[in-house]
Amino acid sequence: MEGGSEGWREEVRDGGREEWREEVREEEEEEEEEEEEEEEEEEEEEEEEEEEEEEEEEEEAHITFSRLGLQKFSRLNNQMWREDHFGPFWGHFGAILCPYRTDPPDPSPLPPAVVDLVSDAEPLTYEG
Repeated sequence: MEGGSEGWREEVRDGGREEWREEVREEEEEEEEEEEEEEEEEEEEEEEEEEEEEEEEEEEAHITFSRLGLQKFSRLNNQMWREDHFGPFWGHFGAILCPYRTDPPDPSPLPPAVVDLVSDAEPLTYEG
């Protein structure tokens, strides 16, 4: 009987070791899966951050472009004003005499269609 009981004890020990090994393997697999998920999340966050940075750069580039466009327009407007006041040839010297526009140019006359509409309109009255 002693041999039979020893064999049983060895089977229990081996079985316990196998169960323990399986548990350790499962834990290691779970840890690996968690690490992979964390890495994927980090990669997604990095991609989102890169996309946000690119969008910000595009917005900054657009704002800079708009500012440059306004500057070019104002320079052109100043040049046109100088040519109006000093003539086409003297407009260049007007830039030296008057580098920035000091007063607005005269407003352009209204188109005839607008004048007709305004003249035909009834005056507004306030009834209180």
